[in-house]
Amino acid sequence: IVCLAFAHRPDYSLTIPVTRDYWGSANSVEQVWSAIRNALSRDDIEWVFHNGLYDTFHLAWERDIHVGNYRYDTMYLSHCDDPSDWHSLDYCASRFTRQPFWKHEAKDPEEAAKYSSNWEAFLTYNGIDAAVTRELYDIYTNRLREQGRLDFYLHHYAALLEPLQALQLHGVKVDDRKRKVRLAHLMADCLELQD
Repeated sequence: IVCLAFAHRPDYSLTIPVTRDYWGSANSVEQVWSAIRNALSRDDIEWVFHNGLYDTFHLAWERDIHVGNYRYDTMYLSHCDDPSDWHSLDYCASRFTRQPFWKHEAKDPEEAAKYSSNWEAFLTYNGIDAAVTRELYDIYTNRLREQGRLDFYLHHYAALLEPLQALQLHGVKVDDRKRKVRLAHLMADCLELQD
């Protein structure tokens, strides 16, 4: 993780670098991470992500940060709105926002050249991701509310986020002895079929 972006409204985001190169010392970086941890662990803020299982996994795995109130995810809100459609952030933005395409800002050399550095391009790209996610949250929650399906989202999508996070971090419990016995039986079946 080299930076995180936050947006409390669709037209403004704050990108926070979390590298020693940026802050100058390991102590400063730890202070920044402490502030981020304190913010993300708050239960009185509803945190919104797009494909947040990826982000929350890395926050927990790399920094032992557990997001306090993660119920809204624009990728899953999009899926609840129309399961047969695409759900990538850039696609959702192209359908429902006026945001010009930005996904090449930090990846395409010509696009990145308009910034003073690749790092600045990357931070801008990250900030736009956060602002667009915030805008899509308003759009999808309003659409689902109007359709009478926001409660469905909360009961069938949001309710799975915490168990899925736990599954990512800890895996599935396996009886290794039974697994080995089953493998031996399957191998014997294969040999019998070959014979």
